[in-house]
Order: sequence, then structure tokens, then C-alpha cells
Amino acid sequence: MKRLILLMITCYCLLPGHASTDIASDSLLQVLQTLPHDTTRLSTLNDIIKIEQNNYKCIQYSDTLMQEALKLKNDKYASLAAYYHLLYYYNRSEQDSVAKWIVQMEPYVQRSGLWDYFFDAQRFQIDLYTFTEQYELAISEANKMKQKALNIHSNRGTVAAYQCLSNAYIGSQRWDEGLKALEEAYRLLPKKGNAVVHISVLSQLISVTKEMKDNNRQLKYLQELESVLRKFIIDNPSLKVLHPHT
Repeated sequence: MKRLILLMITCYCLLPGHASTDIASDSLLQVLQTLPHDTTRLSTLNDIIKIEQNNYKCIQYSDTLMQEALKLKNDKYASLAAYYHLLYYYNRSEQDSVAKWIVQMEPYVQRSGLWDYFFDAQRFQIDLYTFTEQYELAISEANKMKQKALNIHSNRGTVAAYQCLSNAYIGSQRWDEGLKALEEAYRLLPKKGNAVVHISVLSQLISVTKEMKDNNRQLKYLQELESVLRKFIIDNPSLKVLHPHT
């Protein structure tokens, strides 16, 4: 269930909309045929992958994006191509493929600075350790991730590391430690930060406090989640309208 929640939130963050995806994809593919091999083409491929990421076409287009990004020496889009591979294989619990693409992704990230995506990718890998009951490995890797995020002053990476720690602690029945890690993640969230990350952390807090039968905390986090969701909907009135641009 935790993996399903994480995947849904991640995909929701990446996808700019949910309606008329076949039409939008076909339209972008037609546009793609007319574009020169430059960053405009890379951007269009990126938009197509966002639409197709739930099927195998994602891999085909991600391969194309990687090849063309490397030809143009564009580390940003090479990082994104690796990330989409990771997301696809994570969704299918293919741990070896996730590990392979994290290794490939890191040098591009170091040059492009897309650390938020890299730490999300690391979270996929660490949570797979937890789901396969490799709890101590998950805790060790989450602590390494946290230190790396602190070293480069990445709030997103630090929060994600605490979420991974919480999943591993709770998976191994260390509920108090799991709740403490989650509350630290929530404490670190910037007030005007990414709403999807807020929703992710709050959803975990609600799930954990419910299982712990801590009704007061559960009510508190439910109310905070309602507030975040309300603001998110107000700020994004066209959630169901597909926009082709990032």
C-alpha cells in the first residue's frame, strides 16, 4: 500500500493532466516529426513520455530521449530519461533495473543539478528494499541518502530520506521510530514548498497514526491534509485539462 501511494503521488506530480491523453500523445507525435534535433525536440519527447509513462511506450520514448540528449550533450534531459526508466521499473518492482538506472542517472544529475529527481529515484530504490523486507539495508541506505542531501543542502532529499527511514522502521515494527522520522520530515517541509510532497508526508502520517490508534494526532494531520488539498485545488483549477508544456 505504501508503494502504491508513493507511485500515485509521484505520477500525479509528473503528469500535467489526465484527460484526452491519447489525443494529446498523437498530436505531440505529429509535431515531433517536424522538429529539428534540438532542445525543442527534447522537450516534446519529454511531454510525450509524461503521457505514456504507464505503458511500455514510456521505455521506447525514454530510450529515444536519452539517445538524443546524449548527442546534444544535454545533461538535464539525460537525467530525465534515466528517471523515467527508473519510474517505469519501480512500478514493476524490478529492483535490479532500478539500481542500474540510478547508477546511470547520477553523473548526469551531478552536471545538470536535477537533485530532486535523483533523490526521488533513490527513494524508489530504498522503498523497494523495505517492501522486500531488507529493513536494515533500507535504513543504512536512507541514512546515506540523508547525509548526501544534507551535504548539498537539498531539503527535498532530506525529507525523502526521513520518509524512507519511516517506511523501514514501520516495516520492521519500530512504530515509534517510524513516527518520529515522519514527523521530522514534516517539520522540515517549507511552508510554501511542493504541495505534492506535503500531501505525501501527511498521507503517511495519517496512515501511521491510524495504525497506532493515536486519534488526536490523526485528526491533526487529517485537518492539515484537508487544508493543503484545498489550497492545491485552488492553485490548480485546471487539473483535469491536459497542458502540453511543463
